[in-house]
Amino acid sequence: MDKYVDDFGRLQSIVESIGTDLPLPLIVVVGAQSDGKSSVLESIVGHPFLPRGEGCVTRTPIKLFMRTTHAENGCDPVEHISVSYDTGMLGGVAREALVTHTKRLLDFRRIAQAIQEATRELTGGRTGIVENLVTVNIQSPRVPNLTLIDLPGMIENVNEGMPEKMRDDVNRMIRHYINIPTAIILAVHQAGSDVIMSKALRAAKQVDPEGKRTFCVLTKLDLVDRQVDITNRLNGEEVGRILKVRRVFGIINQTGHTNHTNGFMSDFEESGSTQQEPRNAAELEDAFFQQRPSYRKISKLHGRDKLVSHLTSVFRAHIRDHLPELRRELDVSVAACNEELAALREDDLPADDGPNHENWQFPLLVKFINKFSKALVKSIDGNVDQGSDKLTGGVCLERLFNNTYWRNLDRIVPLSNVSAQQVWTQIQNCGGIEPQMFLSTDAFKFLVKNEILRMKDESVNCVYLAHKEMLIIRDRAAAMSIKDIRRRYPALHEKITDTVAEFLGKRQAKAREMVEDSVLMHLDYINVKHKEFRAARTRAEVLQLPGKHEAVQIVPGGNNDEEEEEEEDEEDDVDDNEGKYSSNCDPEDKNQMGWKEKLDCQKIMFLVTEYFDIIRDIVRDSVPKIIVRFLVNEVKDKIESILMTTLQPSEVYEPLLKESEDTAAIRRELTARRDQLNEAIAIVKELAIEPLGN
Repeated sequence: MDKYVDDFGRLQSIVESIGTDLPLPLIVVVGAQSDGKSSVLESIVGHPFLPRGEGCVTRTPIKLFMRTTHAENGCDPVEHISVSYDTGMLGGVAREALVTHTKRLLDFRRIAQAIQEATRELTGGRTGIVENLVTVNIQSPRVPNLTLIDLPGMIENVNEGMPEKMRDDVNRMIRHYINIPTAIILAVHQAGSDVIMSKALRAAKQVDPEGKRTFCVLTKLDLVDRQVDITNRLNGEEVGRILKVRRVFGIINQTGHTNHTNGFMSDFEESGSTQQEPRNAAELEDAFFQQRPSYRKISKLHGRDKLVSHLTSVFRAHIRDHLPELRRELDVSVAACNEELAALREDDLPADDGPNHENWQFPLLVKFINKFSKALVKSIDGNVDQGSDKLTGGVCLERLFNNTYWRNLDRIVPLSNVSAQQVWTQIQNCGGIEPQMFLSTDAFKFLVKNEILRMKDESVNCVYLAHKEMLIIRDRAAAMSIKDIRRRYPALHEKITDTVAEFLGKRQAKAREMVEDSVLMHLDYINVKHKEFRAARTRAEVLQLPGKHEAVQIVPGGNNDEEEEEEEDEEDDVDDNEGKYSSNCDPEDKNQMGWKEKLDCQKIMFLVTEYFDIIRDIVRDSVPKIIVRFLVNEVKDKIESILMTTLQPSEVYEPLLKESEDTAAIRRELTARRDQLNEAIAIVKELAIEPLGN
């Protein structure tokens, strides 16, 4: 076998076996229905082997892989025929696995039946087309060294029984193949039809406007009326008006070798030629050109043998021209394999024994823990590129403490749910049986404690939000540092993240407890001698109701609009005796409040508001510090030691570092793929320096 072709065949086999889309050179046969594509292919093979019938018979792309065999060591040449196809995608429906079906045949007569069976299986019995490739592998001393792709014929009108989109599907498939830059286009057209009507040439012109990789084959020359001279078509002049193709070939219809109309065989007999009647396709074609005077002078440029010889030569040169591009694509594929293997951290394993080495597990565990811990700390501290266009890491905690939490505390308006009437009622209740001469300290403490208590829920919620943010930081750190072990050691990845989550949960409980205490301790001791509060008490001394000595009224933040809207004239006319308590102690009786009682209420509400603001500033400052101290910094400072303590026992980490069979299978598959790609690169190197041969 020709070594150049043999090496390229090995390259094709490797590329097909690894399922890559490398742009290997190929010859694509396109043409309209009934233009003679089957005749061209059968002429090249030398045998009728394609299915016949009405309408669209070819409904899958057919790859014709031909190799010439020779006699070796005194033995006859080997003849091998097979038809194969993949069922990874059937009728547009994906299957779970790619299954290759191969059927070995004993002779050419069974190829058509095998193609029909493969078509029925691939189309699922439907009348549409599918993209699955049917490969016809022919190794014989009677076939040339060529690889061709036969595509469904172009459809002008969709006939009854065909899917409406079939024409578009056929055109889409043809465009896909002829768009491949390494494809040689064999545009087939019936010789007796005006070439301006050629669908194949028009399709080729769209993707190859200069015709550098397009050849035209005019078929069925013997069916053209002998009175019609198509020499201009055969020499390329007429074809060139549409597309200046590289060359035009003319061949006759050799189906059956006997069905020849228009009388060229009878002409042969009537001429009285002493030559023997043609016995095979080559002699038949020779006889045709000799019996047509207009074709006789160009006979040496046309015919099956000239077409095969020229295509073989051009295809070899085409392979050589595209080897540099193919080498680049192979290098890219090898780099991609290496990258995927690196993602499995193949370099973490000892070079000698791999994952079975007895000393590799603990150092690998320490490495993973160290990487994760550093990434977690850096994410919190902010001195790392988060690789995101969103705020992540420690800055989110800062926004929580100084924006979200502050806003939530500011939304708490002291005494917003307490009216002046309720305050007055509380003052009276705290006084008991004895009348009060001064402002009630007990009433002040009762009211201010209730308001301070409102900050506890918001403060505890801040702990929950910080805990949630720490979990996000954990996941982010894991994605940045140990994401590679998720596929290789999923149990270890889960154990690390679960251990961090468990530790965060414990620290959250402690931080919540401390935050609650930091708020509740302000209920245990009301410091009325606080420096800022003493100033508020001084301001409260001059607090007066409107109209009384024209003093300035300081309005607290409470909700006392209802009482302020009462008419002041009614209040001024109240007699001193009417201000005394009656025997009826109804808290809803607003007539019990005189101007002094209302002033006391205003002062109490003012002081409660002032004291609440003081405590709110203290709580707002202390809660973030508590969360950072008992949650954030505890995780930063201790997570590495916690992980080591939890995972260090061998009975814990050894099962976690047991590589899954799926990961091992992926590594073996990637390694085998890389080896095949490297083998393909070696073949490309050989092809680059080998002579093209005959």
